[in-house]
Amino acid sequence: MAIIDFNSATWGDPWFRKLPTNGKLLFIYLWTNNHKNIAGLYSIDIDVMVFETGIPPKQCLQTLSILSPKVKYDYQNKIVWIVNHVRHQFLRTLKISEQIKIGIARNLLILNGHPFVKEFLEVYKMLKIEIPSIEGLQRVLLDPPGGGGGGGGGLNLSNKKKKKFIAYTPEFEIFYSLYPRHVGKEKAMEAWQELNPDSELQKIIMDAVDKQKLSEQWTKNNGQFIPYPATWLNGRRWEDEIVRAKAWNE
Repeated sequence: MAIIDFNSATWGDPWFRKLPTNGKLLFIYLWTNNHKNIAGLYSIDIDVMVFETGIPPKQCLQTLSILSPKVKYDYQNKIVWIVNHVRHQFLRTLKISEQIKIGIARNLLILNGHPFVKEFLEVYKMLKIEIPSIEGLQRVLLDPPGGGGGGGGGLNLSNKKKKKFIAYTPEFEIFYSLYPRHVGKEKAMEAWQELNPDSELQKIIMDAVDKQKLSEQWTKNNGQFIPYPATWLNGRRWEDEIVRAKAWNE
């Protein structure tokens, strides 16, 4: 069992104090659970969070979004990054042991190619962390494809295939979880990004999905005629007039 050094001053942090109860619970949980590693950048599924915290799924999704920018979560790839974890755990004296550096490098290596790794390296470069054992990793992540990156360094990833990661936003994940037809998620995310809805339009979209679930078109033939989510977004179908499905006794 790992021993976690959680700063009790967190309770006095104005940002933390403004969080709702579920926000405080989830923030502390992500810092202290048994799935976490020393980099504070690790894989964890929403279902695991729900089971271990008792926060309902929809509320868990919504709560994760309000923890940003101190917590970043990739919903598609199930990866969380506690942004200030390394700084609070290991940089109180601006020194970090070689053993810790190696441990961090190994954890970053597991997530080879994920955008959070590149961000991690940039954040801790600004904090003047020197991790010579991940020089090879830095070249692989920061060089463009075909640029010859990945040679040399203590952790040479030149022979490792880089995984394609798609970072879905919390707002999109809430929309997608509500939408009754779960197909073409990547295309739907592209449509969402193109639309770039503000908070007011997001509410309109969510409300429209809830109402159209009861429409004649979406309920007949077991939802056969529900459009793909990308098609629905691109066509601004939240503006459609809704024809309510008839009840069985009407």
